Amino acid sequence: MDRRRPVAAVRYEVEPLDAAVELRVCSDLLANEKVPERSDGPRAASVPTDPLTAETYRATGLDRVLVHRTGRSGQRVAVAVSHLLEGPGTVTTTGDCTPDRVRLTVTGRLHRRERLRLTKFAAYEFHRATRVGLREHRRRRLPAAAALPVPGAVPQAGGQAGRSGAGHAALPR
Repeated sequence: MDRRRPVAAVRYEVEPLDAAVELRVCSDLLANEKVPERSDGPRAASVPTDPLTAETYRATGLDRVLVHRTGRSGQRVAVAVSHLLEGPGTVTTTGDCTPDRVRLTVTGRLHRRERLRLTKFAAYEFHRATRVGLREHRRRRLPAAAALPVPGAVPQAGGQAGRSGAGHAALPR
């Protein structure tokens, strides 16, 4: 039995050393990304331009979800991301959501030696399942992903707030 977990974590960390900075950090989830065409292969003409059809897309708080279906096989692919935001109260978050992309943007001002950490947890599943089945699967996987140890995770010093997606576990301290 395959024991690999379909989860991942990525951490963005910013700490100005010499002076205050204005910052913008974006966390995207993108489907049907346009890639340069390769015409030298014999099957290049048969590659679909948008192989995935959007079924569900949602952004709530620091959480994001995309569910797509493949055109040829009808297989569903669901990806959910949750974010843990640690930083001063001077940073704000905004987001946007389209059928093929969800984005979380963190903006603000960091003073010298203030730190911003944005940890993105992603969980995915693909199979011939109903939307309800995929939703339940994501609901179980994402909290498990957030509970996984992240190399380099250290307790925060006073003065920094931690914010995580609704209902998801924060990093272990």
